[in-house]
Amino acid sequence: GAGGSHLQKSRKALQAGVRVPWEKEDEGDLVAAVSRRLYEYVNDATGYGIRTAGQEDLMSIQYFGRGLDDPEPDRYKPHCDGQCDGLAFQKAGRVATMVMYCEAPEKGGATNFRNVGV
Repeated sequence: GAGGSHLQKSRKALQAGVRVPWEKEDEGDLVAAVSRRLYEYVNDATGYGIRTAGQEDLMSIQYFGRGLDDPEPDRYKPHCDGQCDGLAFQKAGRVATMVMYCEAPEKGGATNFRNVGV
């Protein structure tokens, strides 16, 4: 897309798509290596055989802290990623959401996947 910003009620954070440089995987590119491991895990856990071609970019989300007493900290509120109607997986739908934290916050930071009890 053309880029830009838009507001959503479900989140307060900076977000950007990160293109996976698959062409640099053999050179040891870190983003490609981590992405490959994610695909291997998802395929092992689901049995779907998802391939890299045609998948959406990785998403990088950055939360800003303004102190432990911030009344409106950056956050994600409960929301659905992809299809949330309880029906079986459909081709071209999102089947996995994985969260990796680069730094643990002093306060908050909890994540749960309520619909699956995680």
